[in-house]
Formats: sequence, C-alpha cells, structure tokens
Amino acid sequence: MTSLQKQIVQLNPFDDEEALVLGVKRIATNGRNKVFEVSGSGHKPRILKIDVENSRSRPHKLQIEQWAALKARAAGVLAPAYLKTGITSCGTAYSLTERLSGHSLTSSQIRTQIIRDLGLQLQMLSKIKLAGFGWLNPVSWQGTYSHWNSFLTDFFLEAHQKLSAMGAFTSGELEGIQQVVETKSPSLHVEKSSLVHRDLRPANILAESNRIVAILDWENAIAGDPLMDIAIFSLAWGCSKHTRHLLEAQGHTWNLQLQEKIGLYRIICGVAELAFRVKTGMRSQTLRSLILKDIQSIG
Repeated sequence: MTSLQKQIVQLNPFDDEEALVLGVKRIATNGRNKVFEVSGSGHKPRILKIDVENSRSRPHKLQIEQWAALKARAAGVLAPAYLKTGITSCGTAYSLTERLSGHSLTSSQIRTQIIRDLGLQLQMLSKIKLAGFGWLNPVSWQGTYSHWNSFLTDFFLEAHQKLSAMGAFTSGELEGIQQVVETKSPSLHVEKSSLVHRDLRPANILAESNRIVAILDWENAIAGDPLMDIAIFSLAWGCSKHTRHLLEAQGHTWNLQLQEKIGLYRIICGVAELAFRVKTGMRSQTLRSLILKDIQSIG
C-alpha cells in the first residue's frame, strides 16, 4: 500500500471501518487541488479532493465549498452532496463528495437545451440572498465587504499588481485596462448580494444526454452579483456566443448596458485568472487576447 493509500484509508472515506479501499485513481484537473476517485468494497465510488496549495492562505476554502453547495442544493441547484470535510494527517484540508455520472461539458454538448438548463440553474442560484459582499466569512456566512464595488476594486487591483510584476502586459496595456475598469466599474453597483459560484467553467459542469447533471467545485463561492457567473462562463468558453441566451434564460432583456456589464466582469475576472495562470505556468495567450478584445470593445 502506498503512502497516499494509507493516508486515504486513515480518512475512512466510506464511514465504515470494515470497508476496504480497493482503488485510488487520480483525476486530471486544471485546478489548485489534487482530486481522486476512491472505490471501496460495498460502496459507491467517492471523490476525494485534497487542497495541496492554499490551505495556509485560505484555510476555510473547502469548508466554504461544502456550505455553498449545501445552500445551492437546498435551493434546487444541481450541486453534489458533500459528505465529509476535514484535515488529513499531513495537515491539508480535504473533502469527500458523491461520485456522479456524466462528463465535463464539451463543445459538442453546448446546445440550446444545455444553455437553457444552465440558465435555470443560475436563476435558482441568484435567488439565494446573502448579507455583505465578497469573500465569505466561515462563521457568519456573510460577505466580508459592505459594498460590492469595494470588493471588486480590491479584487481587481491585487491581480493587476501581480500581472504588472509578471510582465504579462505592456505598461500601456495595463494602464488602459485599469482606466477602463476604474471608469466603468461604478455601473456594476448592486444593492443586494446573491451566492455566486465564481468558477463556472465548462470543466465544472457535468452533463449527460444533453442535460446538466451537476455544477461542481464551489470553493470559490462569494457573495455578489449573479452576472459575474455568466461572464466567467463566457470567458472560460472563449467567446460570448451563448451569453445572450443565458441572460434571457434568467429573465434578463439583452441590451447595450447589460452587454457592457458582462464585458467588465469578463475583464475583472479575466485579469484575476490570468495572474493565476502566469504564476503556475499555464497557457495564457488566448485569455490575454480576450481581455484586450473586451477592453477595446468597452473602451
């Protein structure tokens, strides 16, 4: 038995002392965690997520993930059941969820029915109202900011400063990005926050037979504007082709003002994602181009 298997056995992933861990399969992800499928005798497989990077900087990340998924499920959103969270013998946070059928969303599955399903999921999510804005406090479950724009400013400037130090953009490009965000971001003001997934990439959406099975990975959830999730989905998809359909599925009427808001969220969230990609050596040229394209469109 490997050291990893011994560590997993110690977690008692099936809450059954007599259950044997029969297999541990690593699941490839682009995220910040190690993810495994764990099979055991007499039990359905479970998904084990181990936070190997951010336990010190965000020690409550997986706790927030479990809480957000439970809130979403209670509102009718298709989120997985989080069965267990805790700390491993090595001091890293972990979570266990049910193993669901289906596969991550692919280009061949992006059809009208899928977009309608996703729009309905986001509509239910937007009805979960929270107090405060931004990062969630793991005790009160309120946002830690009093105003949404204050959170957005800090969120954007932190990533912007990182990109400046990394040389991901020219000084002129960085100045242009900051100018557009500072000038236009007051239009993003919202009075009341909702639960926002904040990582709504196709890879985090399980689908089967042209229907959504579940929305995964709630660890980045915040209190904020539901429009941010639509912007993140369109940014991760690489285009805004389905943005209008998602908005209409939520009951919005497409107009230029709404288009600009989505574009601003794409820029702000794109800058944050790009800072992470550059730091970890992931491919970033396409995302960089999309950010500059949105700047040109809005500016």
